[in-house]
Amino acid sequence: MKQIIIVLLLLTGFCSTAQTPEKWTPQQQFEKDLSANNLRIYILGGIAARPKEGDADFEKKYAVDFYDFGCLAPVNLNFYNEYNLLIFKHLTEKNGEEWEEAIRKDVMAWNKWKPEK
Repeated sequence: MKQIIIVLLLLTGFCSTAQTPEKWTPQQQFEKDLSANNLRIYILGGIAARPKEGDADFEKKYAVDFYDFGCLAPVNLNFYNEYNLLIFKHLTEKNGEEWEEAIRKDVMAWNKWKPEK
């Protein structure tokens, strides 16, 4: 039983590490993704990652994809929070504030972008 638990813990650590981006800063990753037309908004979703109603419409309209980590949080949460803030800034520059009504409010760094009062 202990061996199974150890193996599961090692696999979980391996999967989390595998999600870590190359040694880019959030700004560098954003610029790379922008030039490749491959922008993502990151989400920590829970056990089963599944799209919500309106996700596909949002992705199509604003040319971004949602990426849900599910229950495996990435090693460097700050990287993905900062990256999402860059995406939010980009969306505002390109579309004004209209996108804010349509976005999922459970995306990473949303509470930093629009803190509750």
